Formats: sequence, structure tokens, C-alpha cells
Amino acid sequence: MVAHLLDAGLPVTVLTRSNVQNGLSRAQFVEWQPGIPGDWQKVVADADVVINLAGASVAGQRWTPTRKTEILRSRVDTTNALVSHMTHGRLVSASAVGFYGDTGNEIVQEDHPKGADFLAGVCQAWEDAAQSAINRGIDTVIFRIGVVLGSQGGALAALLQPPFLPFSPWRFGLGGPLGSGKQWMPWIHINDVVAAFVGAALEPKYHGIFNLTAPNPVTNSNFSKELGRALNRPAVMPVPAFLLQSLLGEFAYTLITGQRAIPARLMQMGFTFSFPTIHEALKEILMKR
Repeated sequence: MVAHLLDAGLPVTVLTRSNVQNGLSRAQFVEWQPGIPGDWQKVVADADVVINLAGASVAGQRWTPTRKTEILRSRVDTTNALVSHMTHGRLVSASAVGFYGDTGNEIVQEDHPKGADFLAGVCQAWEDAAQSAINRGIDTVIFRIGVVLGSQGGALAALLQPPFLPFSPWRFGLGGPLGSGKQWMPWIHINDVVAAFVGAALEPKYHGIFNLTAPNPVTNSNFSKELGRALNRPAVMPVPAFLLQSLLGEFAYTLITGQRAIPARLMQMGFTFSFPTIHEALKEILMKR
């Protein structure tokens, strides 16, 4: 995203806790901690657009009470800190389709009610913090993001090499769906995520809440079949739900449930998805790995 903004000729400042520049020398990097005063406060106050992507990963660890607090506070505290120092312009903030909880086979648009599980509560608090910017006269855009697929780590890497296994099951032809495989998977290619965020940063027509998912969600079973097809491997070995729950605890719930979310508002605006189908997305991503 930073590279795309820089290529568009825009000055970009990155707020970071690690000061890792990842080769983006054209950007300015400013170290920050949300609760500690510093140069970042003036940076935020002067910014015409603030893009908020911060939040501890919900995957990779069991959800202990301490971890759940970190998942919540890393989103809410960060968003509150940014909003409290904004003086003008636009806020483009991340959320997630986890807002809706488990919705079964129902098609989920942006007006669907909030779910009742832990992540739904996190997303609601996260969005409330972002929408407080509206009271300060700041245009606010919130993207409820689905499962982001890309070649550099992320969800696909975790599916190919689950953290609870010492090897990749797909490499040995042991890949397959998670649980029943009937749960819907609201995926999206990372390039389309970047395009939507950059569009929201630059185009005033973006307002309010958007589902940021591909227009063609798939069940986990169909996703597994397409992944096996792209890898030229079978996809017939499901991972039982009880095993996922035993290994991952409460986090396993997010893997065996899902949302049939569609990007209704983006489609109404005429947003063009570069990767509208899972076949196209996986083919492009796996060519880079």
C-alpha cells in the first residue's frame, strides 16, 4: 500500500514501533507508541489522510484472556489515539467481516447485524473508535476485510503450512478442508485490498462501511479444491473440527465458521476487482511463491 501511494506521487509517513523500512526509503518513518507523546502526534495532526491498519494478529496463538485483551486493545487504543490527534481530512480504517459472526449460508451485506462472538465484539469496539472521528468533522471509511490472500505470508501461508504442524500437508498430498468444509470463506486478493484502500484515501465518493471481500465467496471445501488444483495436489483429507479445537482452542471457531459476505457497496460503486474468482487469485499468487 505504501509503495502504491508513493508511486502515485504522494508523500507518505509510516508510524511504526520497529522502524523497519522494508526498502521503502522514499517514505518517512516515525516511531510511535499510542499512549506515549512524540513526533507522531504532529504527523497525525498534519495528515490529510490517515490509514489505520494496526491490530495484533488473531491467529498464531491460543486465545488466553491476556491475548484476547491484546487483540482488543491493540485495535481500540490505536484507533482512539489516531482519532484524538486528527484535525482534518479523512480516516480510512480497517475492520473485519468477523463483525457478523457465523452467518451460515445467508448472504451478508453491509447492513447485516453484528454477531455475538468475541471477534464480533472486537470489531464493533474497533469501528466505534473509528466512527468517533465523524464527531470531529472527519470523513470516515471503514473496510470490513475478509481473508486476505497474497504471496508474502498471511492467511495462505498459514493454510499451506499450519503453525500446529511441523510440515505442509499439501506438499504430501494430505491437504483438505477444515472441519465440515461447508463454512463460507470471504476471501480477497491483497492487490484488491490495496486498490480499495488507496481509492478510499484519494476519492471523496467513499463514505461509511464497506465489505472488502471478493464478489465470489466460496465454501472452505471449494477453496481447498481450488488450492489443490493450483498446487496439482489432492484435497481430500479434511482436518476434523475436534482436532482444530483441541490444538487451537477458541480460535478454531473462526476456522470452522464463516460469512458469505459480498462487497455490495463496492460493486454498486463500480469498483473493479482484479481477481474476482478464487481460481484467478490462487493462480496468480502461487506463481510468485
